[in-house]
Amino acid sequence: TMASRKRLKKNVHQICGEMLYVCGLSYAEKGSLTPEIQAAVQEVFRLQAEIVSRISHTEQGSVKRFYRQLREDFSKGIEQAYSTLVQA
Repeated sequence: TMASRKRLKKNVHQICGEMLYVCGLSYAEKGSLTPEIQAAVQEVFRLQAEIVSRISHTEQGSVKRFYRQLREDFSKGIEQAYSTLVQA
């Protein structure tokens, strides 16, 4: 339904916002914007745009599989951004 999609998008924005906050903390700790921090920020913004777009265009028919794959891709994306940030 539209309400659950809206809530899902809100959750995606919140999680991405928290990840960007962590990037900001890393920046403050390092005192400079390292290439790794920049890459992590770009990954988060790209991931957010991709996931929100996919939510807006839910595939009909295989909805369960679609959302399962969406969750997996989102989790992997956040983990990737975090591991990029840890290398900073």
